[in-house]
Amino acid sequence: MKKNKPGYVGSIILEAISIILAVLLGFIVNQWRENHNEKKRAEAAFQRILQEIGQNRAHLEEKQNYYLKMTGLLDSLMALPKPFHTPDMSTGWRGINPPVLSESAFQTASSTGVISSFDFHLAERISKIYSIQDDLQKLTTASLNSTITGDLNNYQSLSVTLIIYLELIRSWMGAAGSFEPERVRDLKENEIPGS
Repeated sequence: MKKNKPGYVGSIILEAISIILAVLLGFIVNQWRENHNEKKRAEAAFQRILQEIGQNRAHLEEKQNYYLKMTGLLDSLMALPKPFHTPDMSTGWRGINPPVLSESAFQTASSTGVISSFDFHLAERISKIYSIQDDLQKLTTASLNSTITGDLNNYQSLSVTLIIYLELIRSWMGAAGSFEPERVRDLKENEIPGS
C-alpha cells in the first residue's frame, strides 16, 4: 500500500505543525505563569519589607527620643564635680537600651532570590538600609562588650556611645526616607515589584 498521496503528506505536515505549535504554546503559557508568580512573590516581599522598615522606623524614633534625652542628662552629669555613678531610674535612665530591629523580610527575600527581581536601584536602596542596621547591631555588640569589660564606666563614654547611636539612626532615617508610606507612591512605577 502506497502512502504517497498528497493528502497523506499534507496531513502529516499539518499534524507536525500543530504538535510544534501546541508545545510552543505550552512553553509560552508556562513562562507567563512563572513570570506572573515571580511578580506576585516580589510584590509580597516588597510589601513585607516596607512593613518591616515601618516597624523599625517606629522603634528607632522611640530610641532616638530616648538617646537625645539621655545625652542631655549625661552632659549635665558630666558638668557636676562628683564621681561617676550610673544614673538612677528616676532620671529616665534605662541603660544604653540598644535598638532591636527586624530584618527577617529582607533576609528571606535575599536568601530566596526574590530580591533579584527588584529594580536594581530599589534593591540597592533597600540594601543600604539594612547595611546601616547591621552597623547598629555591631555598635550594640561593641557596647555590650564594653559594658561587660567595664569600659563604659564614665559619663563621657556613655554619652559618646549614645551619640554614635543617634548618628546611625539619623543615617538610617535618611536612607529609609523614600520608604515612608506617603513617599512610596512616588517611587517610579517600574521600581515597584509586581507593577
